[in-house]
Amino acid sequence: MSDPGSNLHGLWELRRADRIVPNNRRIMNIVQANQRLLTAEQVEAYGKFVAHADAYERHVHSRLDRYPLFPAEFEKAFQ
Repeated sequence: MSDPGSNLHGLWELRRADRIVPNNRRIMNIVQANQRLLTAEQVEAYGKFVAHADAYERHVHSRLDRYPLFPAEFEKAFQ
């Protein structure tokens, strides 16, 4: 960040908690509700997404040193 006085970091912190985490939960609920329609590839990708989303939520509430990143195969499997 080029401006140490910028409030962008604080804004990002808020967006993580009030948008990203709830959106991840919505995605998980939608996929779970339609589980019977998933291919094997989608089931595997979904499992990786759940691991990412759960760890990311924990990270938002209490900083973790590391957590699984968003799995690119999830996006590919659900296009």
